[in-house]
Amino acid sequence: PLRLRDRSIEPDTRSVEVRGEAVQLTAECAKAKCVQTIKTTDVHVAGISCRPFAPCGAQEGTASWEMSALGAWGGLMVKLEPKTIMVEQSHRFQVVILQSIFGSRYVWQVMILNGTDFGMKIRRKRFYAVGHHQEKVGEAICRMDNVIPLLYRDARYYYTYRDYMIAESMPEFEHEKHEELAWAIARPKSKAKGKTLDEVKTLHHPYDLALTQVETTNLAKYEADLPRGIACNIVQSFDKRPTYGTVDTMHTIVANMGLHFCTSSSVRRWFTTSELMVAQGIPIHRSFANPRGRHYTTTPYLMPANRKRIKVLHQIGNTMQIPVVGTVLFYLILFTQW
Repeated sequence: PLRLRDRSIEPDTRSVEVRGEAVQLTAECAKAKCVQTIKTTDVHVAGISCRPFAPCGAQEGTASWEMSALGAWGGLMVKLEPKTIMVEQSHRFQVVILQSIFGSRYVWQVMILNGTDFGMKIRRKRFYAVGHHQEKVGEAICRMDNVIPLLYRDARYYYTYRDYMIAESMPEFEHEKHEELAWAIARPKSKAKGKTLDEVKTLHHPYDLALTQVETTNLAKYEADLPRGIACNIVQSFDKRPTYGTVDTMHTIVANMGLHFCTSSSVRRWFTTSELMVAQGIPIHRSFANPRGRHYTTTPYLMPANRKRIKVLHQIGNTMQIPVVGTVLFYLILFTQW
């Protein structure tokens, strides 16, 4: 077993029949209906599954098969040998795993970065590693831990996580609030079951009524023990696994986050999918004004059509924070001796 700090991860003992080499670069593509070949690249960016190394994943026992996937990815990279590799993982991940996979082929630099380091109002402490192939590129011009801290940005007091709730200030996203409410009412265990959307919208706290009894109980416990104005995951039990932020910062968004509820007196509801995308730094609209009034033009990210809400949430929760991963990629490209 692979031992990590005070716990171990048992290998997957299920038998797998392998004919020929375990990792192949050429195979039949079911979608294109032709033989496709994977080619190497100058930069490979990898967000390996973090559940085997995250506390929640370890509790759920999801380590075995995902460790096998990590080995398959490593085998593919050993064959391709890209010039540089950038890896994002749980902050509990250890660089010794990459060193054991790639041996002496790559020289690794590691940093633990958080979205709050870059002025974001959402926590997400993650492991970032940059590996340079010793034979294909030269050493880094400057170390990563000497460059990236220069790009840190303070989160000013006038900016809170509630600024991510764009459905309150941008008319083009207001319809999402009603769509979320309609979805919640239609659930079999909703307290508003049997009522119409128009009836619920006229109530003082319509989003509270749309919750299930379990969600209502969890929300009440959060509000009883924590300051008003926090954002909390009301699907997670406050007694077993409390998940909440501060009065101005959100908790990490994860794939199974459920409903991220804002308990502010001015905005009392959960985040829409577009708002969670904004929190992760994903550009979803063309014009964005920061608190100082400066406008920026961005390229919108369009979600696949007709994707179910839960699938969208999983995709958002598994997304790297764009400003953070962009900074690491910026360093890799500019400070590598190509």
